[in-house]
Amino acid sequence: MSAEEHRRILRSDSSSERQNSQTETTRVFSTKWGLILSCLGCVIGTGNIWRFPRIVANNSGDKGGLQFLLVWMLFLGLWSIPVILVEYSVGRFTRKAPVSSFRVLLGPWSTWCGGWMVAVVILITSYYSVVVGWCFYYLFHSIFYTLPESTEASSKIWDDLQNHEWLPVVLLFLSLLVAGFAVTRAVSSIERVNSVIMPLLLLVLAVSFYWSLALEYASYGITYLFTPDWLN
Repeated sequence: MSAEEHRRILRSDSSSERQNSQTETTRVFSTKWGLILSCLGCVIGTGNIWRFPRIVANNSGDKGGLQFLLVWMLFLGLWSIPVILVEYSVGRFTRKAPVSSFRVLLGPWSTWCGGWMVAVVILITSYYSVVVGWCFYYLFHSIFYTLPESTEASSKIWDDLQNHEWLPVVLLFLSLLVAGFAVTRAVSSIERVNSVIMPLLLLVLAVSFYWSLALEYASYGITYLFTPDWLN
């Protein structure tokens, strides 16, 4: 695409933005704190509590797991953080959805890149909404029932959910309903929801962290985590 064609696209997009200036206030964050919490909501989730420890354990050696942490931190700096910065920078510059953002930056031929991003998000949501439904199930069970004291009792709670005829489907639709309600008013509702749930999630992470350090054999786990096992 030539520079002149690119300028025409930018001019057409800027004119449409001026026409929609009256509704623009509903699509911006009211505070920096709301923006920060919303950004954290995109990168911090239940995987930080239940998935990451399992991944570390499955990819560590017999003597330690420091080598996995080093590789994880390397790709965190080389891939994850730069991609997040690019994503937010492009969105802030173009103030468009993914498909339109690529169209403004690179021209009509690149709209498939934005479509690919949307497709990936849909695929992620298709399984993450199921996981959120599991969270609702365990939240309800932990409030109204006694916590399990053995592996067998814990496995029975999971088996009861999986063997139920309609409960997993109900939990799935419940998670989708809650997520849909959170985005009904675009940025304004997203900011309000994250202003509540993100501090709660950070509180859960902090309590879990200090509770894990107080366990009887916590020192063995910490030693294992930060000990390299280069042979494996």
